Amino acid sequence: MKKSWLIMIASLTIAFVAVVYVVWPYHALERQAYLIANIYTGKAIITGQRDETRIPGFGRALLDALKKVSGDPGISEEEMTAAAGPKLPEFVESYHEHDRMEGIPIHDEQGTRDRSFDLVVDFHQGKVDRLLHELKRQPWLASRPEVTVLLVVHFDDNTYVLTADEEQGTDQRDAFIATAWQAGVRLALPLAEGLQSAGLDPGKLFPTAEVRVNDLRQRLRLDHLLVGSISWKGGMAGWKAEWILNSNGTDHRWHIEDVNFDDAFRSAMRGVAKILSGHGEPEADVP
Repeated sequence: MKKSWLIMIASLTIAFVAVVYVVWPYHALERQAYLIANIYTGKAIITGQRDETRIPGFGRALLDALKKVSGDPGISEEEMTAAAGPKLPEFVESYHEHDRMEGIPIHDEQGTRDRSFDLVVDFHQGKVDRLLHELKRQPWLASRPEVTVLLVVHFDDNTYVLTADEEQGTDQRDAFIATAWQAGVRLALPLAEGLQSAGLDPGKLFPTAEVRVNDLRQRLRLDHLLVGSISWKGGMAGWKAEWILNSNGTDHRWHIEDVNFDDAFRSAMRGVAKILSGHGEPEADVP
């Protein structure tokens, strides 16, 4: 009897050691998440501060909000205008304008009428929801999941992973955060130390057949992982971008090329929103 107990204890010890060995390489990736504000907020750029430019700006901002609230980037300006009609200003709850050239003195023949402003508009939730129903869409009201992005940047002979805390890629990081806000996606970027501790090699991360994004997502203990690559070399018409989103063990792939990196990131975030909101797969080559 005593011998059998010893055998059982030895077996359990071996099993425990085996579990520890399997789990040990799997660890969370240190990252910084960026929260999204009110999804019923839209933004447009206008020239001057007068109704003749502000009211059309309301329309562009409403289209921005409709895409964000629904998660569907395929809503067109034509169908929105047909459904909203002349009542478009009634959707507005509040707005403010920010001078894009704040701090820069007026120069040459430029006046206040010619300065550009960010028009940020908060829309009425109930009216936006009803408009979406008229457009045969549904508001994406479920809690927006956090999507971690591992983006490899190839610029001429320089290759790096975009992080939340390194100086390299500052403009790209700002653009990515802005497009995530526009799409209503909770974006998370890795910290530099997190990349090192996870042993992620920028040169081998993407694109390569050796990397299975689902395995990488599980290893890093993430629910949703977007792995991407943007490339630019002298002579190219613009950036080329490739994206793989792994969610619930399924890979979703799309690409875009000959665009600036703002459009490349917009393609990424709107593609993610389209997939996670249940509106289908992203279209390739559409910013």
